[in-house]
Amino acid sequence: MQDTENGIAAAFGRKFKLVPSRTGDDIPNFIFYESPDGIHPEGYKGAGWVMRCDGNKDKLLIPLDSLKKLLDKDKKGIVLVGFDDVAVFSSPSKTGFVVEGGVAVLTDLIKVVERKGLYE
Repeated sequence: MQDTENGIAAAFGRKFKLVPSRTGDDIPNFIFYESPDGIHPEGYKGAGWVMRCDGNKDKLLIPLDSLKKLLDKDKKGIVLVGFDDVAVFSSPSKTGFVVEGGVAVLTDLIKVVERKGLYE
């Protein structure tokens, strides 16, 4: 699973000129740094929670306690998910989310890459 998460984070980094680095924590499990050349990290950009999921690509359901862990660490937290055929991200602090029961529903998902083979 870590290899898949590393691939998803790398695909996100390539698209937005960021360098991912594992934190050793469950949430957030990556920190992203700005990098003009895509290789050498410079300034801190934000913390991210990278995961692989099966299911609906139109909306993402995240337990509120997990989202709180991410946003407590970094108010600009990024949620980055690899589904079966697409990788997407959302920044809940910027786009907001809807609470249904004990779950945060993120619907403003931005595509990172549309081919699974690019991150797995």
